[in-house]
Amino acid sequence: MSLRAQFGALHKALKRLLISDIFIRTCEGMVSVFVVLYATDVIGITSLQFGLLVGVQMASSIAAYLPAAKLADRYGRKPFVVATFICFSLFPLAVVLSHSFAALIPAFVIGGLRELGEPARKATLAFSRRVNGHERECENCAARARLERLVRHRMAQFVLLIRIKDCAGEDA
Repeated sequence: MSLRAQFGALHKALKRLLISDIFIRTCEGMVSVFVVLYATDVIGITSLQFGLLVGVQMASSIAAYLPAAKLADRYGRKPFVVATFICFSLFPLAVVLSHSFAALIPAFVIGGLRELGEPARKATLAFSRRVNGHERECENCAARARLERLVRHRMAQFVLLIRIKDCAGEDA
């Protein structure tokens, strides 16, 4: 089955979620480089301060991840997915409106909240496909995938923070 046929077979709501997710993630990748340059060159923070901001972003992301998953199961997934996309849009605006290290802290908290709807989004994708009519198997698959992604993502960020610290040490 071709990619076009597979996409055509998807439910309308799932197509919309997939297209919006691709768009948002692509824009996130383009913005991330400019955030570093804007924060260090325009606002004038150091690479060590930027590393601290990344830590703030990761801490807010981790703090919101599990409670958001539970709340999405209880109250519905769509509001959390929408909140994620809103945070994706607000993060670069909050950075541009910041003019100091202290003002960047709330901006990076907003950046961390971009993961707020990630469990809900993944669950929506996982539940769209039932394995032999059993949602339980999909739940287990989705939970395992969320956990693996979270661990992989956080390990990569930890390595990045260590690298930033090493680079800051080389500059001194």
